Amino acid sequence: RNSPLDAVREVLRIAREAGIPTVLDLDVPPSDALATLGDEKTLDDVLRAADVLKPSKLAVRELVEDAGDDPLALARAVAKRYGNSAVVVTDGEAGCGIAAGDGGWHVPAARVDAVDTTGAGDAFLGGLLVALDSGLDWETAGNLANACGAACVQQLGAFPEDPERARALVRELYRGQPIPGLAGSFAPAGTAIQVPAGTATQAPAQEAGARAALRVLETGASQVAELNHRHAEHAGEAFAAAASLIETSRSKGGRVHVTGVGKPE
Repeated sequence: RNSPLDAVREVLRIAREAGIPTVLDLDVPPSDALATLGDEKTLDDVLRAADVLKPSKLAVRELVEDAGDDPLALARAVAKRYGNSAVVVTDGEAGCGIAAGDGGWHVPAARVDAVDTTGAGDAFLGGLLVALDSGLDWETAGNLANACGAACVQQLGAFPEDPERARALVRELYRGQPIPGLAGSFAPAGTAIQVPAGTATQAPAQEAGARAALRVLETGASQVAELNHRHAEHAGEAFAAAASLIETSRSKGGRVHVTGVGKPE
């Protein structure tokens, strides 16, 4: 019988064969999750298949028990054990530790009044990936990720009721360099933006955001098409089983709730 971790392993395998960088978010301690997700061998395969691994400190302590409590030390120990290109260990209000290649950074988070931590890890990872996709360095990526996570915890729920206010909060908290293509939205507050001669000096933030969104959609569409092609070639049993389960449930009038692998819902 296939387990959820078998499906994750298959996704990562397909992506790597397609030349797509792989990212894994691990925020569930293995001791809490393996009983329902799979076995230790499959988890080990999954962790090794991630180019970028983003675990919480709570989860990663079980993977490298002798590495201490410092997030950077934990990140380095995990990268050494599993061979990831980069490991980013989140540590709540303390920020994050990043180990990438021979470099290592501890990036502190801004102090904010947390209302609800729901979705903070996802917001963090979203900011991290936007920064990396924009070609920024790891320390700057950690800075934007921290800003996104800190903005998220200042409201109830994972999704902002007012996206513009959320964007403004991220801007206030972000202390890195302006992000190419997102200057109108994610340059630090008060930053002067350098533009080529003859270019409009004040492009509306909406236009910058729209261009960035279009670029993300185009990239996503290309990657999904490649994954779909690979899936058609390999016809992974785990995906077929998942599709069958959803179809059966819906045919009986049931509703399907898809959440993160290992989440308790």
